[in-house]
Amino acid sequence: MAGMRYRFDIDGMRAIAVIAVVLFHLDIHALAGGFVGVDVFFVISGFLITSIIWGKKQKDSFKLSDFYLGRIRRLFPALYVTVIATFIAAAFILSPFDFAAFAKSAIASLFSVSNILFYSEAGYWDTSSDMKPLLHTWSLGVEEQFYLFWPLFVVMCATWLKKIPFILMLLGVTLISFFVTLWFTGVDTSAAFYLFPFRIFQFSAGAVIAFGVRHALVAAPLKSAIVRDVLMLAGLVITIACVFLFGDETLFPGWNAVPPTVGALLLLYAGCGENGQGPLGRAILTNPVSLFFGRISYALYLVHWPVIVLYRYETGLDFNVLEQVGMFVVMLALAVGVHYGVERRFYRRDHSVREGKALSQGGFAWRTIAIGFVMSAVAGHAVMSSGWVWRFPNIMLTPDQIREGQQLRFVNFRAECNVADFPDGEACQPESPDARNVLFLGNSHEPDAYNFISAGYGDDPTLNFITFGQINRCQNQRREAQGWRTDNADCQARLDALFDPEFVNQLDVVVYGANKPFDPNKNTLFTMMADLKDIHEGELPIILYGGYINTNVPCSRIIEETGSTDGCNDAENVSYFETDPTNEAMYAEMMSLTDFYVDRIEVNCPGRELAACETQTPDGVPYAYDEHHLSLEFAEYAGRQYAAIHPNLFDDVLSGDVSQPDIEIEVVDPADLPAVSEANQAGLLTILGEAAAFQRERPVEVSEYEGGYLLRRNNRQFNEDRVGGNTGVAHIELTGEREAALSGHSVHITVSGIARDATPVWLQYSTNERGHSGWVEFEVEAGEFTLEMDYDVPEMNYGRGDYFGVIPFDAHILIQDVSFEITD
Repeated sequence: MAGMRYRFDIDGMRAIAVIAVVLFHLDIHALAGGFVGVDVFFVISGFLITSIIWGKKQKDSFKLSDFYLGRIRRLFPALYVTVIATFIAAAFILSPFDFAAFAKSAIASLFSVSNILFYSEAGYWDTSSDMKPLLHTWSLGVEEQFYLFWPLFVVMCATWLKKIPFILMLLGVTLISFFVTLWFTGVDTSAAFYLFPFRIFQFSAGAVIAFGVRHALVAAPLKSAIVRDVLMLAGLVITIACVFLFGDETLFPGWNAVPPTVGALLLLYAGCGENGQGPLGRAILTNPVSLFFGRISYALYLVHWPVIVLYRYETGLDFNVLEQVGMFVVMLALAVGVHYGVERRFYRRDHSVREGKALSQGGFAWRTIAIGFVMSAVAGHAVMSSGWVWRFPNIMLTPDQIREGQQLRFVNFRAECNVADFPDGEACQPESPDARNVLFLGNSHEPDAYNFISAGYGDDPTLNFITFGQINRCQNQRREAQGWRTDNADCQARLDALFDPEFVNQLDVVVYGANKPFDPNKNTLFTMMADLKDIHEGELPIILYGGYINTNVPCSRIIEETGSTDGCNDAENVSYFETDPTNEAMYAEMMSLTDFYVDRIEVNCPGRELAACETQTPDGVPYAYDEHHLSLEFAEYAGRQYAAIHPNLFDDVLSGDVSQPDIEIEVVDPADLPAVSEANQAGLLTILGEAAAFQRERPVEVSEYEGGYLLRRNNRQFNEDRVGGNTGVAHIELTGEREAALSGHSVHITVSGIARDATPVWLQYSTNERGHSGWVEFEVEAGEFTLEMDYDVPEMNYGRGDYFGVIPFDAHILIQDVSFEITD
């Protein structure tokens, strides 16, 4: 084992792992499980490091000092270069609040404890994680902690145990670690994800393979090339299946860590025979492309995430295909530079300084550590000086103010009676024996609803408030035959209390609070509320607390950059604004389930105009510090305003007198549009003999009516440079026989309908894989319109579908007919 051959196929495994991670982070949605690439790296490390240490120990050539110094030379130069370069770039890009947080993570990364820091801050799937340039170093922290602990374990075992007892020891460690991880995933998923003790089973599983193959019975199947290829193919399929099937809703690690771990083990095992991988395995894992990406995998992993985060931070936009390709090219260039200019150069033991003197392992290590301390001192200064606020002369909010503002919204909420403590908890005791019990239920906006309602109605002694505590941490929440279940133990206790009939029948009102309350992703909350109504033996009214403004980047950052809150309601910075909830996807379902809609736009946005929305309290406190959660002060300010308009809200809801206050909501209905002549009424669409429908896409809402499809531009960003693909706007899919019929022909397209007011309308025909017409622009007057365009459709290649896109800008349009005529 000391003379272990170089495993070129492991470079191929590294290539698969790093490409999966990079494409996942580039928001390739089909590869939402690409994070399992990290698990492959853990298994590989356990396999290699254990093999090397045991082999050298058996020959009495292993020294702990040499191992640790070698790890420093292997890992730290490239890491330090990445951290330093990212620090310099971040100093020019990040706001003081974000730069102070980044500087703290830089220190943690330099000393291999960033996984502990990120665990202490938030979960991996939190939205803020997208803006942490060194988040990916958590896995390096886990690996480096493994390197610190594991050699001592292997040396002790090599001293006292033979191979078979050692294998049994490894199996025991693997199983115990896995079951501890399985248990703790339900208790604290973030801890199980980030912290080294809960990842030991993956390293030790790799070690089991390394030693298991030394046994003749285990190694015997590897004599067959067919068996080796079958094992390799099985491992590859399992690993890639995880990349495609897993996503941000996947509870991880837990049981879901088993498939990628097994996949990596099979890939390693298939190459453990004397002849290495089989013919198919060599073709896939040791071809020049695989070897290239495998060799630069460490450097590519280091540089890829800072590039993505800093670009997203600067632009605030979702990535289009051109941006994804561009960033991948930049990452690749940086990775090549770091690998050949830093990683390979410093990993060689004969590296010399300019004077020609050989630099010893110890000398190199001390210099590396010294650089780390110097860099930590610089980063520490950035932390202590609140993110170098001098970079922003117009700054209104310091990082401490932002941090305190974000935490303050939870203070009163967490002190309130929680469903798990009802009815005996100290905070659950009502002021009046006739108090009505009001339950707050929602996601991360449940505290906003509580702060809003408690400020407006909290002085009423006949109201007793109870909180659920947000469903965000209820991982893998689902409704089963025996009731609602989750993999989080704390949340399970709250769910059990929530759906206890005795508790439900003591409730008088439910207040539902969520960002974008009518969005389809609120189906879980919808079902929970429906179940509560079913369980309740009487009437259980529900108050729906509406949405407000969502920005592309944190409002606090806009304030820091501009010196004002005005930019937080600038359409260019807004990703969502609930100006007309009637067009939202679940509006009808939610309004049929709930009994009263608390419309925040009514209070804080005169005329329901985004530009008129209030973005701070009279005392100057911003409405939000992040993208959409209300500050405590603004929620209370708005709640008091709303209570002044509707002072008897709870009395009215409980009595059934739930008439809304005077709110001028523009309800879009075809009857409000100019009259349509009978000759133009085409009903729903039929294109080339097949039924067709418009699909909603980010900047354009689509509603289906008897007379056609109503298209409405919303406040989400429209990227006019985006062409091809599905066009990025409302579109008709032209697939199958329709795509084939139009392929290679000149096509004349006619669009007819009516417009509420004068508006620009843009059209685009995209053949997806082969070309597009670009945007064809029209000016439409109010009333009936007909638009015509021509396009020469290229020959179909792979049959991935054509798309016809439409976007109106200043007014709603009702599309009544779309026809495609072949003219050649």
